[in-house]
Amino acid sequence: MSPTDLRMTVRQLWQDPAYSAVVVLGLAIAMAIALLLTAYVRQNSTSDDDLLAPDRLARVEVKYGGTGEGRKWTAAMMMPFKEAIERSGAPVQAVRFYTRDLSVRVGDQVLGLRMAFADQTLPAVLGIQPLTGDVSRALSQPDAVALSSRAAEKLFGRQSPLGKVVRVQGHTLQVVAVMPTRPANSHFQYDLLASLGSSAWANRQEAMDDWGHHAGRILVRLLPGADFGQVGRTLQAAFDVSPRREQTSPDTFIDGHPGLIRLIPVPRLALDGADSEGNRVMLTGLLLLAGLIVLLAGINYVNLSTVRTLRRQREIGIRKVLGAAPGQIIVQFLLESCLVAVLATLFGMLLAWLVWPVLAELMNVKLDTLLDAPMVVGALLFALLVGGLSGLYPAWLASQVAVAQALAGRDRQESRNGLWLRRGLTVVQFAAAVGLSALAVVVFLQTRFASRMDPGFDSHPLLVIDLAEGTPFSAQESIQRALRRIPGIAAVARSADAPGRAWTHVHRSLIQPGTGKNLNIQVEMVDTEFFTTYGIKPLAGRVFDASRDQVVKDNPNVVLNQRALALLGFRSAAEAVGRHIQDGDGVDLVVVGVIPDIRHDSLREPAAAIVYRAVPELLGTLTLRVSGDRQAAKAAIHQLWRQYFPDEKPYVAWLDEIITGRYQTDLQMAKVLMVAGGIATLIAGYGLYALAAYSVRRREREIVIRKLYGAGRGQILLLMVREFGVLLLAGASLGLPLALFAIESYLVGFTARAPIGLWPVLVALLIAGLVALTATLRHTLQAMTLQPGRALQG
Repeated sequence: MSPTDLRMTVRQLWQDPAYSAVVVLGLAIAMAIALLLTAYVRQNSTSDDDLLAPDRLARVEVKYGGTGEGRKWTAAMMMPFKEAIERSGAPVQAVRFYTRDLSVRVGDQVLGLRMAFADQTLPAVLGIQPLTGDVSRALSQPDAVALSSRAAEKLFGRQSPLGKVVRVQGHTLQVVAVMPTRPANSHFQYDLLASLGSSAWANRQEAMDDWGHHAGRILVRLLPGADFGQVGRTLQAAFDVSPRREQTSPDTFIDGHPGLIRLIPVPRLALDGADSEGNRVMLTGLLLLAGLIVLLAGINYVNLSTVRTLRRQREIGIRKVLGAAPGQIIVQFLLESCLVAVLATLFGMLLAWLVWPVLAELMNVKLDTLLDAPMVVGALLFALLVGGLSGLYPAWLASQVAVAQALAGRDRQESRNGLWLRRGLTVVQFAAAVGLSALAVVVFLQTRFASRMDPGFDSHPLLVIDLAEGTPFSAQESIQRALRRIPGIAAVARSADAPGRAWTHVHRSLIQPGTGKNLNIQVEMVDTEFFTTYGIKPLAGRVFDASRDQVVKDNPNVVLNQRALALLGFRSAAEAVGRHIQDGDGVDLVVVGVIPDIRHDSLREPAAAIVYRAVPELLGTLTLRVSGDRQAAKAAIHQLWRQYFPDEKPYVAWLDEIITGRYQTDLQMAKVLMVAGGIATLIAGYGLYALAAYSVRRREREIVIRKLYGAGRGQILLLMVREFGVLLLAGASLGLPLALFAIESYLVGFTARAPIGLWPVLVALLIAGLVALTATLRHTLQAMTLQPGRALQG
């Protein structure tokens, strides 16, 4: 390649601005989408790579035996395990990291922020340093705190926060340091950082001492010479002899262990850690989608460039007469293709940067970095690869131009093999368009079905309020009575969590009657108004009633759901009522009623066996049944809240919105697939347009001869429909099986499926068919009205 080749390439593109604009813009749109998807995948597949030697840093996770429905790995650990790790002699540095979403007051401003309580060694273990101030004071003194730079700006604006005070949980804390804000994909997020002895930690004693309290995180940094396998075995042995063993029924042991312990290195948390189920498949799918969009746009470039190459045969013939070898022709065309790809990528970067804020708001997605140096370099190298591959066939076609034939004005037609190659590429385009469209429709319909599925109660009039952590039982009852007095509030209940949200799960041991088998079963703490507020009626017996039950610690009455009924061995609801069962501590419980299963988790989780108890434990969630004006009731609640909790920011949300929010990721995926399917369909239509233009031009004489032999417009129309319709049907035949496989892979994660039927396939085919009709209409009409004299003269 020489500077002359580059100048000629630039001149060729400059002299044909319409062609250049079309190919650059088409490829730029594809590159912009690929960049956005790749940036999202990159951020969500890696995390915390800014920490000190992250490959030597790991999070400890645990998994317990279940009741037949299985248990999952969890990162929520018990804080006392850190001392057990240190006593074990494992060659690690261990730190505790416990977070809570709390209200922070500065003056009249109250914000909900995330506060972390950690060991003093946390900065050294993670390798993070303060921007200003002394973080060791924040992690050693009970009345000191460090702020992230983002929190400092929210609370104090441009002023220096050092020396100023904030109020948390009724306690005054002095700001002594400012820390860098953690990236959006970090697994160690915080706005405030305080010591494990902080006065603002309401449930500190429970968290630090209770082996049954799982909420914090334990991180370990391997010392030099240690390996994960060795450390993992040591930690498992320490867990096996810990107090947790005595708290776990042998019936639920896993391979002789009270629970399994594993270490997940920080770089693998996003793909292999707890709560990462499905991430690898989803992110791989998005990355493949990015490549597919570029592939479809590259196919269009091949089609357009091929048609243009056939039109440039005379120019190519002249270049060969002037001494250009076939290799030089190939280099020029490959250079042209690479230049188009690089220009498209640069324009795609600009386009991605411009549209990202709109897409981020529309899809509720955050990106810390869209385009950094590695991303830009990688994109340009990928552009050269795309350009080189896309230009191979047009370059080879140009090198085969016969000089004498071209100069005589008898342009060489594309070979049958070449034509079938481009038809095959168009089939691939329509296969992707049909498949993506069908998958997008299924994801959307399943998401809507899951978010609207009956949870076992009417969620529309229910409003959820979370009390501040550590609110005394008497204060809970006081605000509950005050809320009942608000006009339009029909009922108020307290519970550990709101059904459908699944923030909190508590499991306790129960003895199966008759067998003595110890079962690990989910227990939901509720008050005596819970079932009335949610409108849940018993199948047998009764539910809790304020006139007959009291919320006291030794209340023996329990209510079962249907799955618990079966798990405990009762044959019917009526048989269970009045029966006595024992918990793992030998406390006698009485079944007073059985209710239908209500959904506490998302549709991805099987309905759990649940025992409901009316005890004063963890009752920090209020549920209000609103019978009047929704907005007026909500405004009155906010006003009442300020009277009772002036230092707390209320969490108030409608339960139906909470349930719908559980499927936010699925909705985002549906939107991504819809956009990708729409763009793939448009790209396929544009490719078919180019192919139709070439096909009509190539078959002009054949069409005219058919007309001279009596073929009418209907027969010419049938000829065109047959040619392009076959491509569409072939694309559907290729794309639908792949789409059905993807659809089944997606739906297998749900316990119930929407009654979808064939609608997604029909919608995808209809959209593709309309686009194909639009793309070929002009050239089909041109073929039907072709004048014999003009065509034969050409």
